[in-house]
Amino acid sequence: MKILFKQTNLTLDSAVSRELKHKLSKLNVWLRKLGTAVKLEIEVALTSRHHRKGKIYHAEANLSLPKKTLRAEAEREDVVVAFDVMLKELEREIEKYKMSKEEKNYRQARYVKKRTHMTPLAWRGPGREEEQQEQTGA
Repeated sequence: MKILFKQTNLTLDSAVSRELKHKLSKLNVWLRKLGTAVKLEIEVALTSRHHRKGKIYHAEANLSLPKKTLRAEAEREDVVVAFDVMLKELEREIEKYKMSKEEKNYRQARYVKKRTHMTPLAWRGPGREEEQQEQTGA
């Protein structure tokens, strides 16, 4: 697992940086379950839109999985709040990804069960010959 943390148009003080890294450590639990071929790119930026008043912070995350890329972003007036909203959105994306993988396994199991299902007429066990003779003879 590889984590890249990028700051654009701002420099975070050590207290805020430690807090963001601590919040990111909670996400490591989710990422360990996904495997080793995972790359997480996080960018925290100060946007420069001249029509908005005040400082608007932008937090963005790209999670590269072997066959899919999950993305989350948020814009708020506080860098920590923007980071929190972005992390919650990324957690929802990860949960949705995991559920889709589980659903695929369930769909495959249902398909196999349906294809291998045997009707009672195809079953040849002890006692079935007598039932078939009674049905044809009576």
